[in-house]
Amino acid sequence: MDAFAWCAIERDNDEVAKLIIEAGGNINYANNNGKGMTPLIWCAAKNAMKVGKLLIDAGANLDHIEHFNKWSAVM
Repeated sequence: MDAFAWCAIERDNDEVAKLIIEAGGNINYANNNGKGMTPLIWCAAKNAMKVGKLLIDAGANLDHIEHFNKWSAVM
């Protein structure tokens, strides 16, 4: 997930997020070698509901648990 995707989440900008998804962005990318936050967990933490819905509709993993704080998107 690159800076543009994180910015889409920070601003809950579903138009930018949709473009990233359509361009093949990895909706299940987890930083820190797969142990960190996914875009969906970041959406939950930031209350970015529009982008979160797009990610869920696109098939984002609901079960990933972030390693450090033990967060998931559905907690």
